[in-house]
Amino acid sequence: MLRAVIESLAILIRIKMDGIRDDLDRNRINLRAIRVSGGVTKSKNFNQLLANILKFPIEKSNFSNASSVYGAAFLAGLSAGIFENVEDLKKLRQCDEKFYPNQDEIFKKSSYEFDLKNWKKALKRFNDWNE
Repeated sequence: MLRAVIESLAILIRIKMDGIRDDLDRNRINLRAIRVSGGVTKSKNFNQLLANILKFPIEKSNFSNASSVYGAAFLAGLSAGIFENVEDLKKLRQCDEKFYPNQDEIFKKSSYEFDLKNWKKALKRFNDWNE
């Protein structure tokens, strides 16, 4: 059951990322990797699964559970002149590990694409029925 919960979480993230990628493509913004932090991302298995389902590199941030706090602190430091520019902030930002999509695993688990299509169909049916 735990595996099903983790897989469903990764699939939900994929659905959100598909929309974000569409917006990025429309605005000609190239995304090189997705940075993750906190909670479930402490699991190497989850991070690898996420990279496989997203078919995109995942970087585990060195700021574990407080990424939003660090982000606010970095912006405050930039505003207060503690940091000269965004490049100074990029030097502080590091990742502990990188996870790349594993093609062999993707082909073994190609049912994720099928599951995703079925999930979207079911969601559409529910929304149509609910109206």
